Amino acid sequence: VLASEPTSTLLDEVLLRRGRAAEKLDDPDGAREAYQRLLREYPESALLDEARQRLASLDGTDGAAAGASS
Repeated sequence: VLASEPTSTLLDEVLLRRGRAAEKLDDPDGAREAYQRLLREYPESALLDEARQRLASLDGTDGAAAGASS
């Protein structure tokens, strides 16, 4: 989906779901990559807060630092 529809408005949700799936599969690097991509490529997404929180959880921070770094 990501490669075939690069301008889709649903890609932020796809990335969030990819990150969640990677977390469930015990793949923190894959989850981190998906969340970081969402933050970088979709700065206006309504899903940014959740992506930041999940990224902070993976990094062992409270979320404030993850939000500040993007």
